[in-house]
Amino acid sequence: RPPVEQDWWYVRAASVLRKVYILGPVGVSKLRRKYGGKRNMGARPEHFFKGSGNILRKISQQLEAAGLLQKSKTSRAGRIVSAKGRSLLDGIAANMARSAPAVAASKPKAKPKKEEAAKEEPKAKPQKEDVPDAEPEKKPKAESKKEAKE
Repeated sequence: RPPVEQDWWYVRAASVLRKVYILGPVGVSKLRRKYGGKRNMGARPEHFFKGSGNILRKISQQLEAAGLLQKSKTSRAGRIVSAKGRSLLDGIAANMARSAPAVAASKPKAKPKKEEAAKEEPKAKPQKEDVPDAEPEKKPKAESKKEAKE
């Protein structure tokens, strides 16, 4: 089905740049797995299908032409984020962090009752003084039955 949003290409390009930044050397095949999804096959059960390689390949080529990606020199295949792309993403992340509302400035949450009870000092158990640790005497079964009948 066709994309609903008009700027979907730019959103996907930004997403691909972020995925390459996070995952390291990434080729089109791995990106196809990341951007795949379920395919509706009518009455048959749905199964996972890879995403479009054409779109991901062209986006990777465009990002490489813009200087944001470069082909990996150490590994056999895949692209990595260039220095220019890394600085762009780090700058965007810094701006997002500055513009985001401070989470620590919000009202602190009340502590759960379980934690408060655990922090209280445990009550000391009363100890019996001068009492030997002896078990009560047990009578044989035959004697106890006779006593029970009487």
